[in-house]
Amino acid sequence: MQIANVAQSEMRGQNFVTFDVAMNGHLIATVDAPLLSGRILWSHAAIHGFRDFDSREKVLLEAEVDRVLAPRAPPSADAERRH
Repeated sequence: MQIANVAQSEMRGQNFVTFDVAMNGHLIATVDAPLLSGRILWSHAAIHGFRDFDSREKVLLEAEVDRVLAPRAPPSADAERRH
């Protein structure tokens, strides 16, 4: 499974994430979910399309969303010196 079109928003102090889930190049679901301390609240998620994700798949999807949303580290001084 892959994710795409990840967006994070805030409304009334609550953070939300929206993302598409694809499998074998085909869109299978869109997930809209609240975040609490950086974790997806799956019990409150609105899942459009395929929604039968098992707990292992949810962990993998959450890790991928975290990776996409994580702030990128600035280039290190060593990398800048090499150029």
